[in-house]
Amino acid sequence: MTSAALSNPRIKVFVDYWNFQLLVNQMQRKDKITLDWKILGEWLATQAAAVAKASPFNYEGVNVYTSYNPKKDAAYHDWIQRWLNRQPGVQVYCFERKPKYPPQLPRVSHSD
Repeated sequence: MTSAALSNPRIKVFVDYWNFQLLVNQMQRKDKITLDWKILGEWLATQAAAVAKASPFNYEGVNVYTSYNPKKDAAYHDWIQRWLNRQPGVQVYCFERKPKYPPQLPRVSHSD
């Protein structure tokens, strides 16, 4: 390993897919935004490096965290697993949503 590789900061990008998508949807009301997931992680790392004045840097990929409803999101799940997860430098963590049930209070019997 070279000394330059040791001195350059490492940047790994973490994306919460649904929060990110909601933000993009809000922004699209004003401007036309086209996301290119193949380069998004590296672009975000470059923006972070510029803010931190950390250039040059070593880009270490992007982790995308998402969830899906198996009853409604078959096409989305297919896109995540078969396309996005196979892009270079992209690692997807996809979780099945489980229904949440409110806590059940124990029944109390009243004896008079």
